[in-house]
Amino acid sequence: GYDVYLIKTTPVHLLSPNGGERLIGNLTYNIVWKCDNTSRVNYYRLLLSTDRGITYPDTIATNIPKGDTSYTWTVLDAINSTSCKVKIEALDSNNNVLAYDESDSVFSIAPIISIHLLSPNGGEDVRGSTYNIVWQCDNTSLVNYYRLLLSTDGGMTYPDTIATNIPNTDTSYSWTIPYTINSSSCKVKVQALDSIDNVLVEDESDSVFTIQPASVEERPRLPRSFAIKEASNPITGYTIIYYQLPHKSRVSLKIYNAAGRLVNDLVEGEKKAGYYSIRWDARGIKSGIYFIEFRADNYKDTRKIVVR
Repeated sequence: GYDVYLIKTTPVHLLSPNGGERLIGNLTYNIVWKCDNTSRVNYYRLLLSTDRGITYPDTIATNIPKGDTSYTWTVLDAINSTSCKVKIEALDSNNNVLAYDESDSVFSIAPIISIHLLSPNGGEDVRGSTYNIVWQCDNTSLVNYYRLLLSTDGGMTYPDTIATNIPNTDTSYSWTIPYTINSSSCKVKVQALDSIDNVLVEDESDSVFTIQPASVEERPRLPRSFAIKEASNPITGYTIIYYQLPHKSRVSLKIYNAAGRLVNDLVEGEKKAGYYSIRWDARGIKSGIYFIEFRADNYKDTRKIVVR
């Protein structure tokens, strides 16, 4: 007769990162996997490749208990690669590799992003109609845009958006200060966001500053009529759309394609009288003719814009 041996398989599956992710150095990332049969597994080992999986010279972690299905990895800041893969190995008590799996496709790791709000940074006595907010970002490779927020309670809350969709190439913003603000507990926060609106990193004023109400002479003159214009046309990448309101209005700002289908809903809601701007990011949008539709109360204006 024949001796029959039952060989128990130990399939292991890496769930993330599994391709397409964009990680940042010095931040944590959760590596996740599953193993269908852990009866022969003694521990797991995680390896890193920066050459599309050709080699795996770097050990992320080893001796991970067989009952675990995830590992919190602090990504090394020194890594800068768009060709990364992770491999997980299941090993037995003799350190033999029973099974392994790797990322299905590559992901990227960029060096740490740090941002520093330079002004206002505390102690300023701000009075007048405008103030120049200044910041510095050490690595903009994953930054899509910046957002500026205002606190009047010492940084406990940031309910007011000063500006958003600020281009990632900018390092300052000329802020038109609402003349209604009167607080000695103000802070500004700057946030760097990626293409899917995740906050990558942020910084705020080190200490509070003061905003005093502007005098009547210092207050900006309000517009006398509704108006809209774009910074550039045709555009490649993005443009800034400017609009003005002579009084408090219900505003709608939308982008339509030539077939009349909605492409972007940029603004929807009630706005105070004043001057406004918003960035329209047209990257990834098919070249052609589009229309900006601006509505404010009973006012309507439609402008043709060309995307190259």
